[in-house]
Amino acid sequence: MLVEIRCDEFISYGEKRPPITFHTGLNTVLGDETGSNSIGKSTFLMIVDFVFGGNDYVTRSLDVQKQVGPHSIQFAFEFNGKVHHFSRETVDHTYVTRCDDNYNPISDMTIADYRKFLLGHYKIDLPLISFRDIVGRYFRIYGRENLEEKKPLHSVRQETDKDAITALLKLFDMYAPVASLAEAVTNSKKEKDAYKKAQDFHFVPKIGKRKLAQNEKRIAELQTELLRIQRASGEQIMGLDTQQAQQVAALKQRLGNVRRQRGRLESQLRAVENDLAFDNPRLENNFQDLLLFFPEANLKKIEDIERFHRQLAHVLNSEFEEAKQRLTALIKVAEEEINSLVKEIRASGLPPKVSRGVLESYSTKKEEIAFLEKENKAYQKMEELKVAAKSLEVRLNALQEEQIGFLQSEINVKMNALNDYVYGGEKKPPVLTIKKPNSYTFLTPDDTGTGTSYKGLVLFDLSVLELTPLPALVHDSVILKQIGDEPLERIMELYSRSPKQVFIALDKKGSYLENTQEILERTAVIHLSDGGNELFGRSWNVK
Repeated sequence: MLVEIRCDEFISYGEKRPPITFHTGLNTVLGDETGSNSIGKSTFLMIVDFVFGGNDYVTRSLDVQKQVGPHSIQFAFEFNGKVHHFSRETVDHTYVTRCDDNYNPISDMTIADYRKFLLGHYKIDLPLISFRDIVGRYFRIYGRENLEEKKPLHSVRQETDKDAITALLKLFDMYAPVASLAEAVTNSKKEKDAYKKAQDFHFVPKIGKRKLAQNEKRIAELQTELLRIQRASGEQIMGLDTQQAQQVAALKQRLGNVRRQRGRLESQLRAVENDLAFDNPRLENNFQDLLLFFPEANLKKIEDIERFHRQLAHVLNSEFEEAKQRLTALIKVAEEEINSLVKEIRASGLPPKVSRGVLESYSTKKEEIAFLEKENKAYQKMEELKVAAKSLEVRLNALQEEQIGFLQSEINVKMNALNDYVYGGEKKPPVLTIKKPNSYTFLTPDDTGTGTSYKGLVLFDLSVLELTPLPALVHDSVILKQIGDEPLERIMELYSRSPKQVFIALDKKGSYLENTQEILERTAVIHLSDGGNELFGRSWNVK
């Protein structure tokens, strides 16, 4: 528990104040008889929040930071008989300094680590909730945003009812059973949204219910046509899928091309062989007969020409022989490829009579069916994701409502008991009604008075203090001064008998009942008044 706070800037009539010490039960910041304002009551409660790891003393009490300037708050907690000393600066409040018994600095820790220290030493073993989310909601101080008497679950005005209810479930350790299911709901929605985006960007087909029906009709038509093709091919084509059919069709096309190529090569070879078989007749024996008709012919010239022809024929015959060998080799390669292709086609199990055209038609239809089925599967997948997300959300809501029912009943029973103590069983208690996981109301039936509403807020906080590991409670005078004298007296008694720490601020007014005045005086940890006894020894709102 918190055992002391000290600061060099705490002044009373020109002198430094001694350390402010605390105890279990009620700890009162007591004002004067006249109810003076701006003497530091709320500021001191902000400092209490500051030593419990809050930041509002620096970020919201701007007049203090301006008028007092940079300063250090020193404080100590006691756990299991051991006192731990710390200091925290207002300039760099993101660190807390661990100190020795005389507040000499030892080491620094981040504010996050300091909050973990408090969480561990208060022995708060709650999953999924931070120390500040536990205490911050129930430190109700003027200047913070959790003073709305009809919204006691809220830590700030902007918080949603759902988040406020979730925080309360966590504090009562009733959220863990739904945490995994809540995560499953979140992941399911993310998966559905991701799939929808993939459809929007055309990475996945997107069709509607009408197109689904059209696809199913077209698939039935295509399957009928495939059956006809299969029967026409002797059922041999039935076992082929689209890729296999395309492969076999490609093989048949290649086979036809190679066969045509072999035919052209064989035609060229026959032409070359015919040229090789041609034997040019020798003309020497006919030269004499030529003279009978052309007595003046130059036989020697003719013989030279004939000799040239024989030489040319010899060269051509060599080239034809080479062309024959080359064509023969190419034909052999073509025949080897034909044999290989025929072997591959036979391995598919198809009879040779199945034409390439049939295979291509078969493949095209199979491919169209695959595309239409892909569209249909995408539609079905999206529907499945929608159903799964909805189903998980329904289960989550049912489980949350069950937990909320237990939570609501436990709090209302406790508030009823405390209200009976305050009013002797004569008045209706405040009622927390959590209609849904994202909506709640808090009111006292048939009584909307200001004092009753703030009394209900106090009883709610006291119920939470008793029922949960919440280590401390802070109520500013802005809450308590709205409550009537008689119920306030009983509330003071409830504060006083708490085994935990309660910090309040109130003025010592003579109008309070005698017992209330006695409790205030007995539990006062610091007295504040104007004229030099303000928290910092002066007031800066005077001209």
